[in-house]
Amino acid sequence: MKLLKKILFLILLVALATMSLSCKKEDMVEEVPPREYVESEVIECAKALINTAKDINRIVWGVGILPVPEEEETGGVYRACASDELARYGVSSVDDIRTLCQNVYSEAMCKTIENTAFSNVKDDGESIVSLVRYYDKTDKDTETVTLMVNTNAYIYFEKEVLYHTDTLKVTGVRGEVLTLTVSLTVYDGEDKPHERTLTFQMIEESDGWRLHSPTYMKYDPYADIYDDLTK
Repeated sequence: MKLLKKILFLILLVALATMSLSCKKEDMVEEVPPREYVESEVIECAKALINTAKDINRIVWGVGILPVPEEEETGGVYRACASDELARYGVSSVDDIRTLCQNVYSEAMCKTIENTAFSNVKDDGESIVSLVRYYDKTDKDTETVTLMVNTNAYIYFEKEVLYHTDTLKVTGVRGEVLTLTVSLTVYDGEDKPHERTLTFQMIEESDGWRLHSPTYMKYDPYADIYDDLTK
């Protein structure tokens, strides 16, 4: 019985210590003063970034850069990106895609993209869960670089999103990070429109304002059910 009491006492101490540390962390976060900003300037930057991010979202999370027809090349799951697609996005290498990302997304977001689109994703056991989406293939004889795309990559969204940027507004600020919302239209499998609200973040870095979270969205049928239940 005494041993049991000691064990319970130790568990209680650990729990109290954890709660204390948690409270201290929350207090530390709250002590960080929210940055000052001019909302009209932030909104204008957000409009530009959202519009520019459409291509990047499609490349990284959407249907991606489309490959040449299958009969033109047989290289397993990887095929060369089609020339008209490369011209559409103005890219010809992985570095070109990186540059597009860096002009729109924050440093933290770019690291996430680097670890998913340009690197193999591995589990805790170091087994490959998903293959790199894009890589540069160099011809040994001509040293020509060809951008290759994984045709089996997971696609997070397929339909285009219509952003109503006139609805943009800043809804909160915590430290250096601003939270914004924008109304948008997503389309289901039958191209029927559905109105949604996207909540995203922005942060100002040395080169200007950047998106600090993804801005793509896909149609979710359960969102309508949730809305009905919460009305």
